[in-house]
Amino acid sequence: METDYEPKVIGVCDGMSQLESGPDFYKENLWFLSIFLSSKEEFKTKWIQRAEIKYYHKLNNILFRKESIATDIMQFGIRGYIVSEKVRGILSDCILPNHQFFDITIDNNKSGIQYWWLVYDLEKGTNTINFNKCIFDFRRHNKYSDKKINTYTEYMSTFLESGIAPKATKLVFNRNFNTSYDIWGTQFLSLTESYISQHLHETFLKNQVTGFRAFKPKCELVFE
Repeated sequence: METDYEPKVIGVCDGMSQLESGPDFYKENLWFLSIFLSSKEEFKTKWIQRAEIKYYHKLNNILFRKESIATDIMQFGIRGYIVSEKVRGILSDCILPNHQFFDITIDNNKSGIQYWWLVYDLEKGTNTINFNKCIFDFRRHNKYSDKKINTYTEYMSTFLESGIAPKATKLVFNRNFNTSYDIWGTQFLSLTESYISQHLHETFLKNQVTGFRAFKPKCELVFE
């Protein structure tokens, strides 16, 4: 799943989000600055803070961009989704990873819609993936073109040495992974940002939820 980028749906024509940071955003959200605007070297140690919601807080000083159309699902930054009260209600009956609906202040919100920032823990693969059965794309890793990753430790070593996390074209999950999740995502591991169940997809369509696109995963998923 991803947010919709069609101008007729979201209003803006550059393929970006309907939302942007206000003039005082970084002053009012210092924690956001420390996690998401780290240097490449800092990211090697701070990446886990992006994956776990315990490091997150509410967001202030967000703005609708000019010509934006308010939808039920929007994106701001590179984590989570800005969701309407309707979507929050739908998700309350679904199974999600550890998550939270954080308060969000959209200063120029005239839509009459109450919004929340949905963030959930990302799957890191620590004990849920059989790495020796996965297939990774090393085209961005010339040094590791013939490398075979067999464990989570080997995967992280490749990332820390190169600064680039290998993306999987095939992910094989073991029985530790909760296959009942209706929405979930991975940290680094795959090109697809978020995965949703068929049940949630059908529920979104039935309730005419706007602002999202669903498609077949770019990565083959296997659940053993």
